[in-house]
Amino acid sequence: MAKSLRKTVFFLAVILFISSFTVVAGIPSASAEEPAVEEEAADGYDDWDSLIEAFLTENKCYNNKSVALGYYNTVTGEEHYYRGDIYMETGSIYKLPLNMLYAERIYNGEMDFDTKISGAYYRTLQQGSIIYSNNEYATLLWRNLGGYRHFRELITPYMGVDPDNVDPIYYKNRYFTAEQVIHCLRTLYEDQDRFPGVVDCLLAAEPSNYFNYHTQKYQVAHKYGYIKDAAGFSICDCGICYTDEPILITMFTSNVRHPNDLLADFCTLACDYAQQSYLKRQEAALAAEEQITEVQTTEVEVPEPAPTPEPVFYDDDNESIADTGFLSDGHSVRLLIISGIAASAAAVLVIVLALKKKVSLFWGLLSVLFAFAAVCACITGQAEGTIYTRTEGDPQDTVVSYLDNYISGDYSAASEYTSDHSVIGFISESSDPDSARLLECLKRSYSYKLHGDCRIDGLEARQKIELTYLKLSDIKSDLLAKTNETAQEMVQTLPASRIYDSDGNYLEEFIDAAYQQALDEILSGCDKYYTTELIETTLSYSDKRWLLNMSSDLLSALCGGE
Repeated sequence: MAKSLRKTVFFLAVILFISSFTVVAGIPSASAEEPAVEEEAADGYDDWDSLIEAFLTENKCYNNKSVALGYYNTVTGEEHYYRGDIYMETGSIYKLPLNMLYAERIYNGEMDFDTKISGAYYRTLQQGSIIYSNNEYATLLWRNLGGYRHFRELITPYMGVDPDNVDPIYYKNRYFTAEQVIHCLRTLYEDQDRFPGVVDCLLAAEPSNYFNYHTQKYQVAHKYGYIKDAAGFSICDCGICYTDEPILITMFTSNVRHPNDLLADFCTLACDYAQQSYLKRQEAALAAEEQITEVQTTEVEVPEPAPTPEPVFYDDDNESIADTGFLSDGHSVRLLIISGIAASAAAVLVIVLALKKKVSLFWGLLSVLFAFAAVCACITGQAEGTIYTRTEGDPQDTVVSYLDNYISGDYSAASEYTSDHSVIGFISESSDPDSARLLECLKRSYSYKLHGDCRIDGLEARQKIELTYLKLSDIKSDLLAKTNETAQEMVQTLPASRIYDSDGNYLEEFIDAAYQQALDEILSGCDKYYTTELIETTLSYSDKRWLLNMSSDLLSALCGGE
């Protein structure tokens, strides 16, 4: 009986020891070793000068007189030039400031689009000289101003030059510098209302050549120039690129091979550089916001000193033992010392009893040893927190699977990758045909790219996404203004019976027709309203898989920024 009792006590001690590790380990499990966060791979966009040098060198245009170019970010003011102060033949680019002169006169009330110049309506001359670069129309315009030289004097404020001190070559034919053309674009972009109709014409010009010779990710409003004579040929372009931070660019070429390729490649390079710079600043702002939030959440208010303060121990997160149950290192050491003294006393007692032949010395000391180890494990576990085992799967696969299914319209499948498994999507199609059209445009706009590596911390993970979507809020604000503008145009052409009712109010069908026409025009160029946003998503590890936590930022983007 005594032998059975001794063995029972021993096995109970062993079970206690094993159970203590079960308590310490905790469930669910995650990686014991926090994976090292790899530095994000270089994105390929160095500083501007290095980027342009490599680009021009590759195209055999560096350190020669065949190219000049300029770049300006309308939000940050970042500005760069290559041979920016060198005059070059620019062909029809002069037609941009030429039309700005007339558009400003409309803005000032001195004329309107139906004013006739040399027998032609200005509306026709504006569209013909900008969109189609008609030389005869342009000649009518500058002759009406008093001759070509006088026209060049009138546009000097747009070009940022002093008419009395400018280089004489300025008045020679169609010569400009890249700096002058960028100044002209800035004047136009920063005060577009002052130049009605000009940007609309630039947007309609040459959708498949010059800067647009290759399909661009962003809309480009541009005025091109082309001239071929005995000296060779010059092909140039300048314009506004509607990246998230719109940029102004220009490039002049003279006798280069494949000039359209060169112009389009430069436009792509400039847009990618601007977009990458924007995303880097957004990421830095997001990281700074996270740091501020972390400091605020870990800040502990220091209490006023009390006459007889009670000792309070804090864990690594500055939470008291009373709140969390975790022990400080100092307190753990004291408990281990006390446990060691108790174990020593128990060992002495076992030895005394063994000498009296009442217990087995081996089994008794072994029981004390396992009991002491179990107590140590419990104390250490309370001090250190949960011990994790390794997770399975890649969180990035979850993000990709969710977005791929969502973009394809399989919302039920997408919901399987979210932590709450809620079906979020456009399952109930709108009965309103106009809303349905907007919805279809939104669905077509989605694209994404994972930004950087996924950061895993225990049972949590973070992944940044560059998500492109149609910003419906911008469309809706522009739609109202466009409807009013269209209605005003229709008033000029329709009979009163189709516009007003007997009380002089607009007919419902008239307003609807204006709205439909405005909507058609906006949706035909809806890519203008695409925006790319850097969103940080979080994931949780549950049931042996990574699941996406739906954040308000991600939901807002998927709903068109609403």
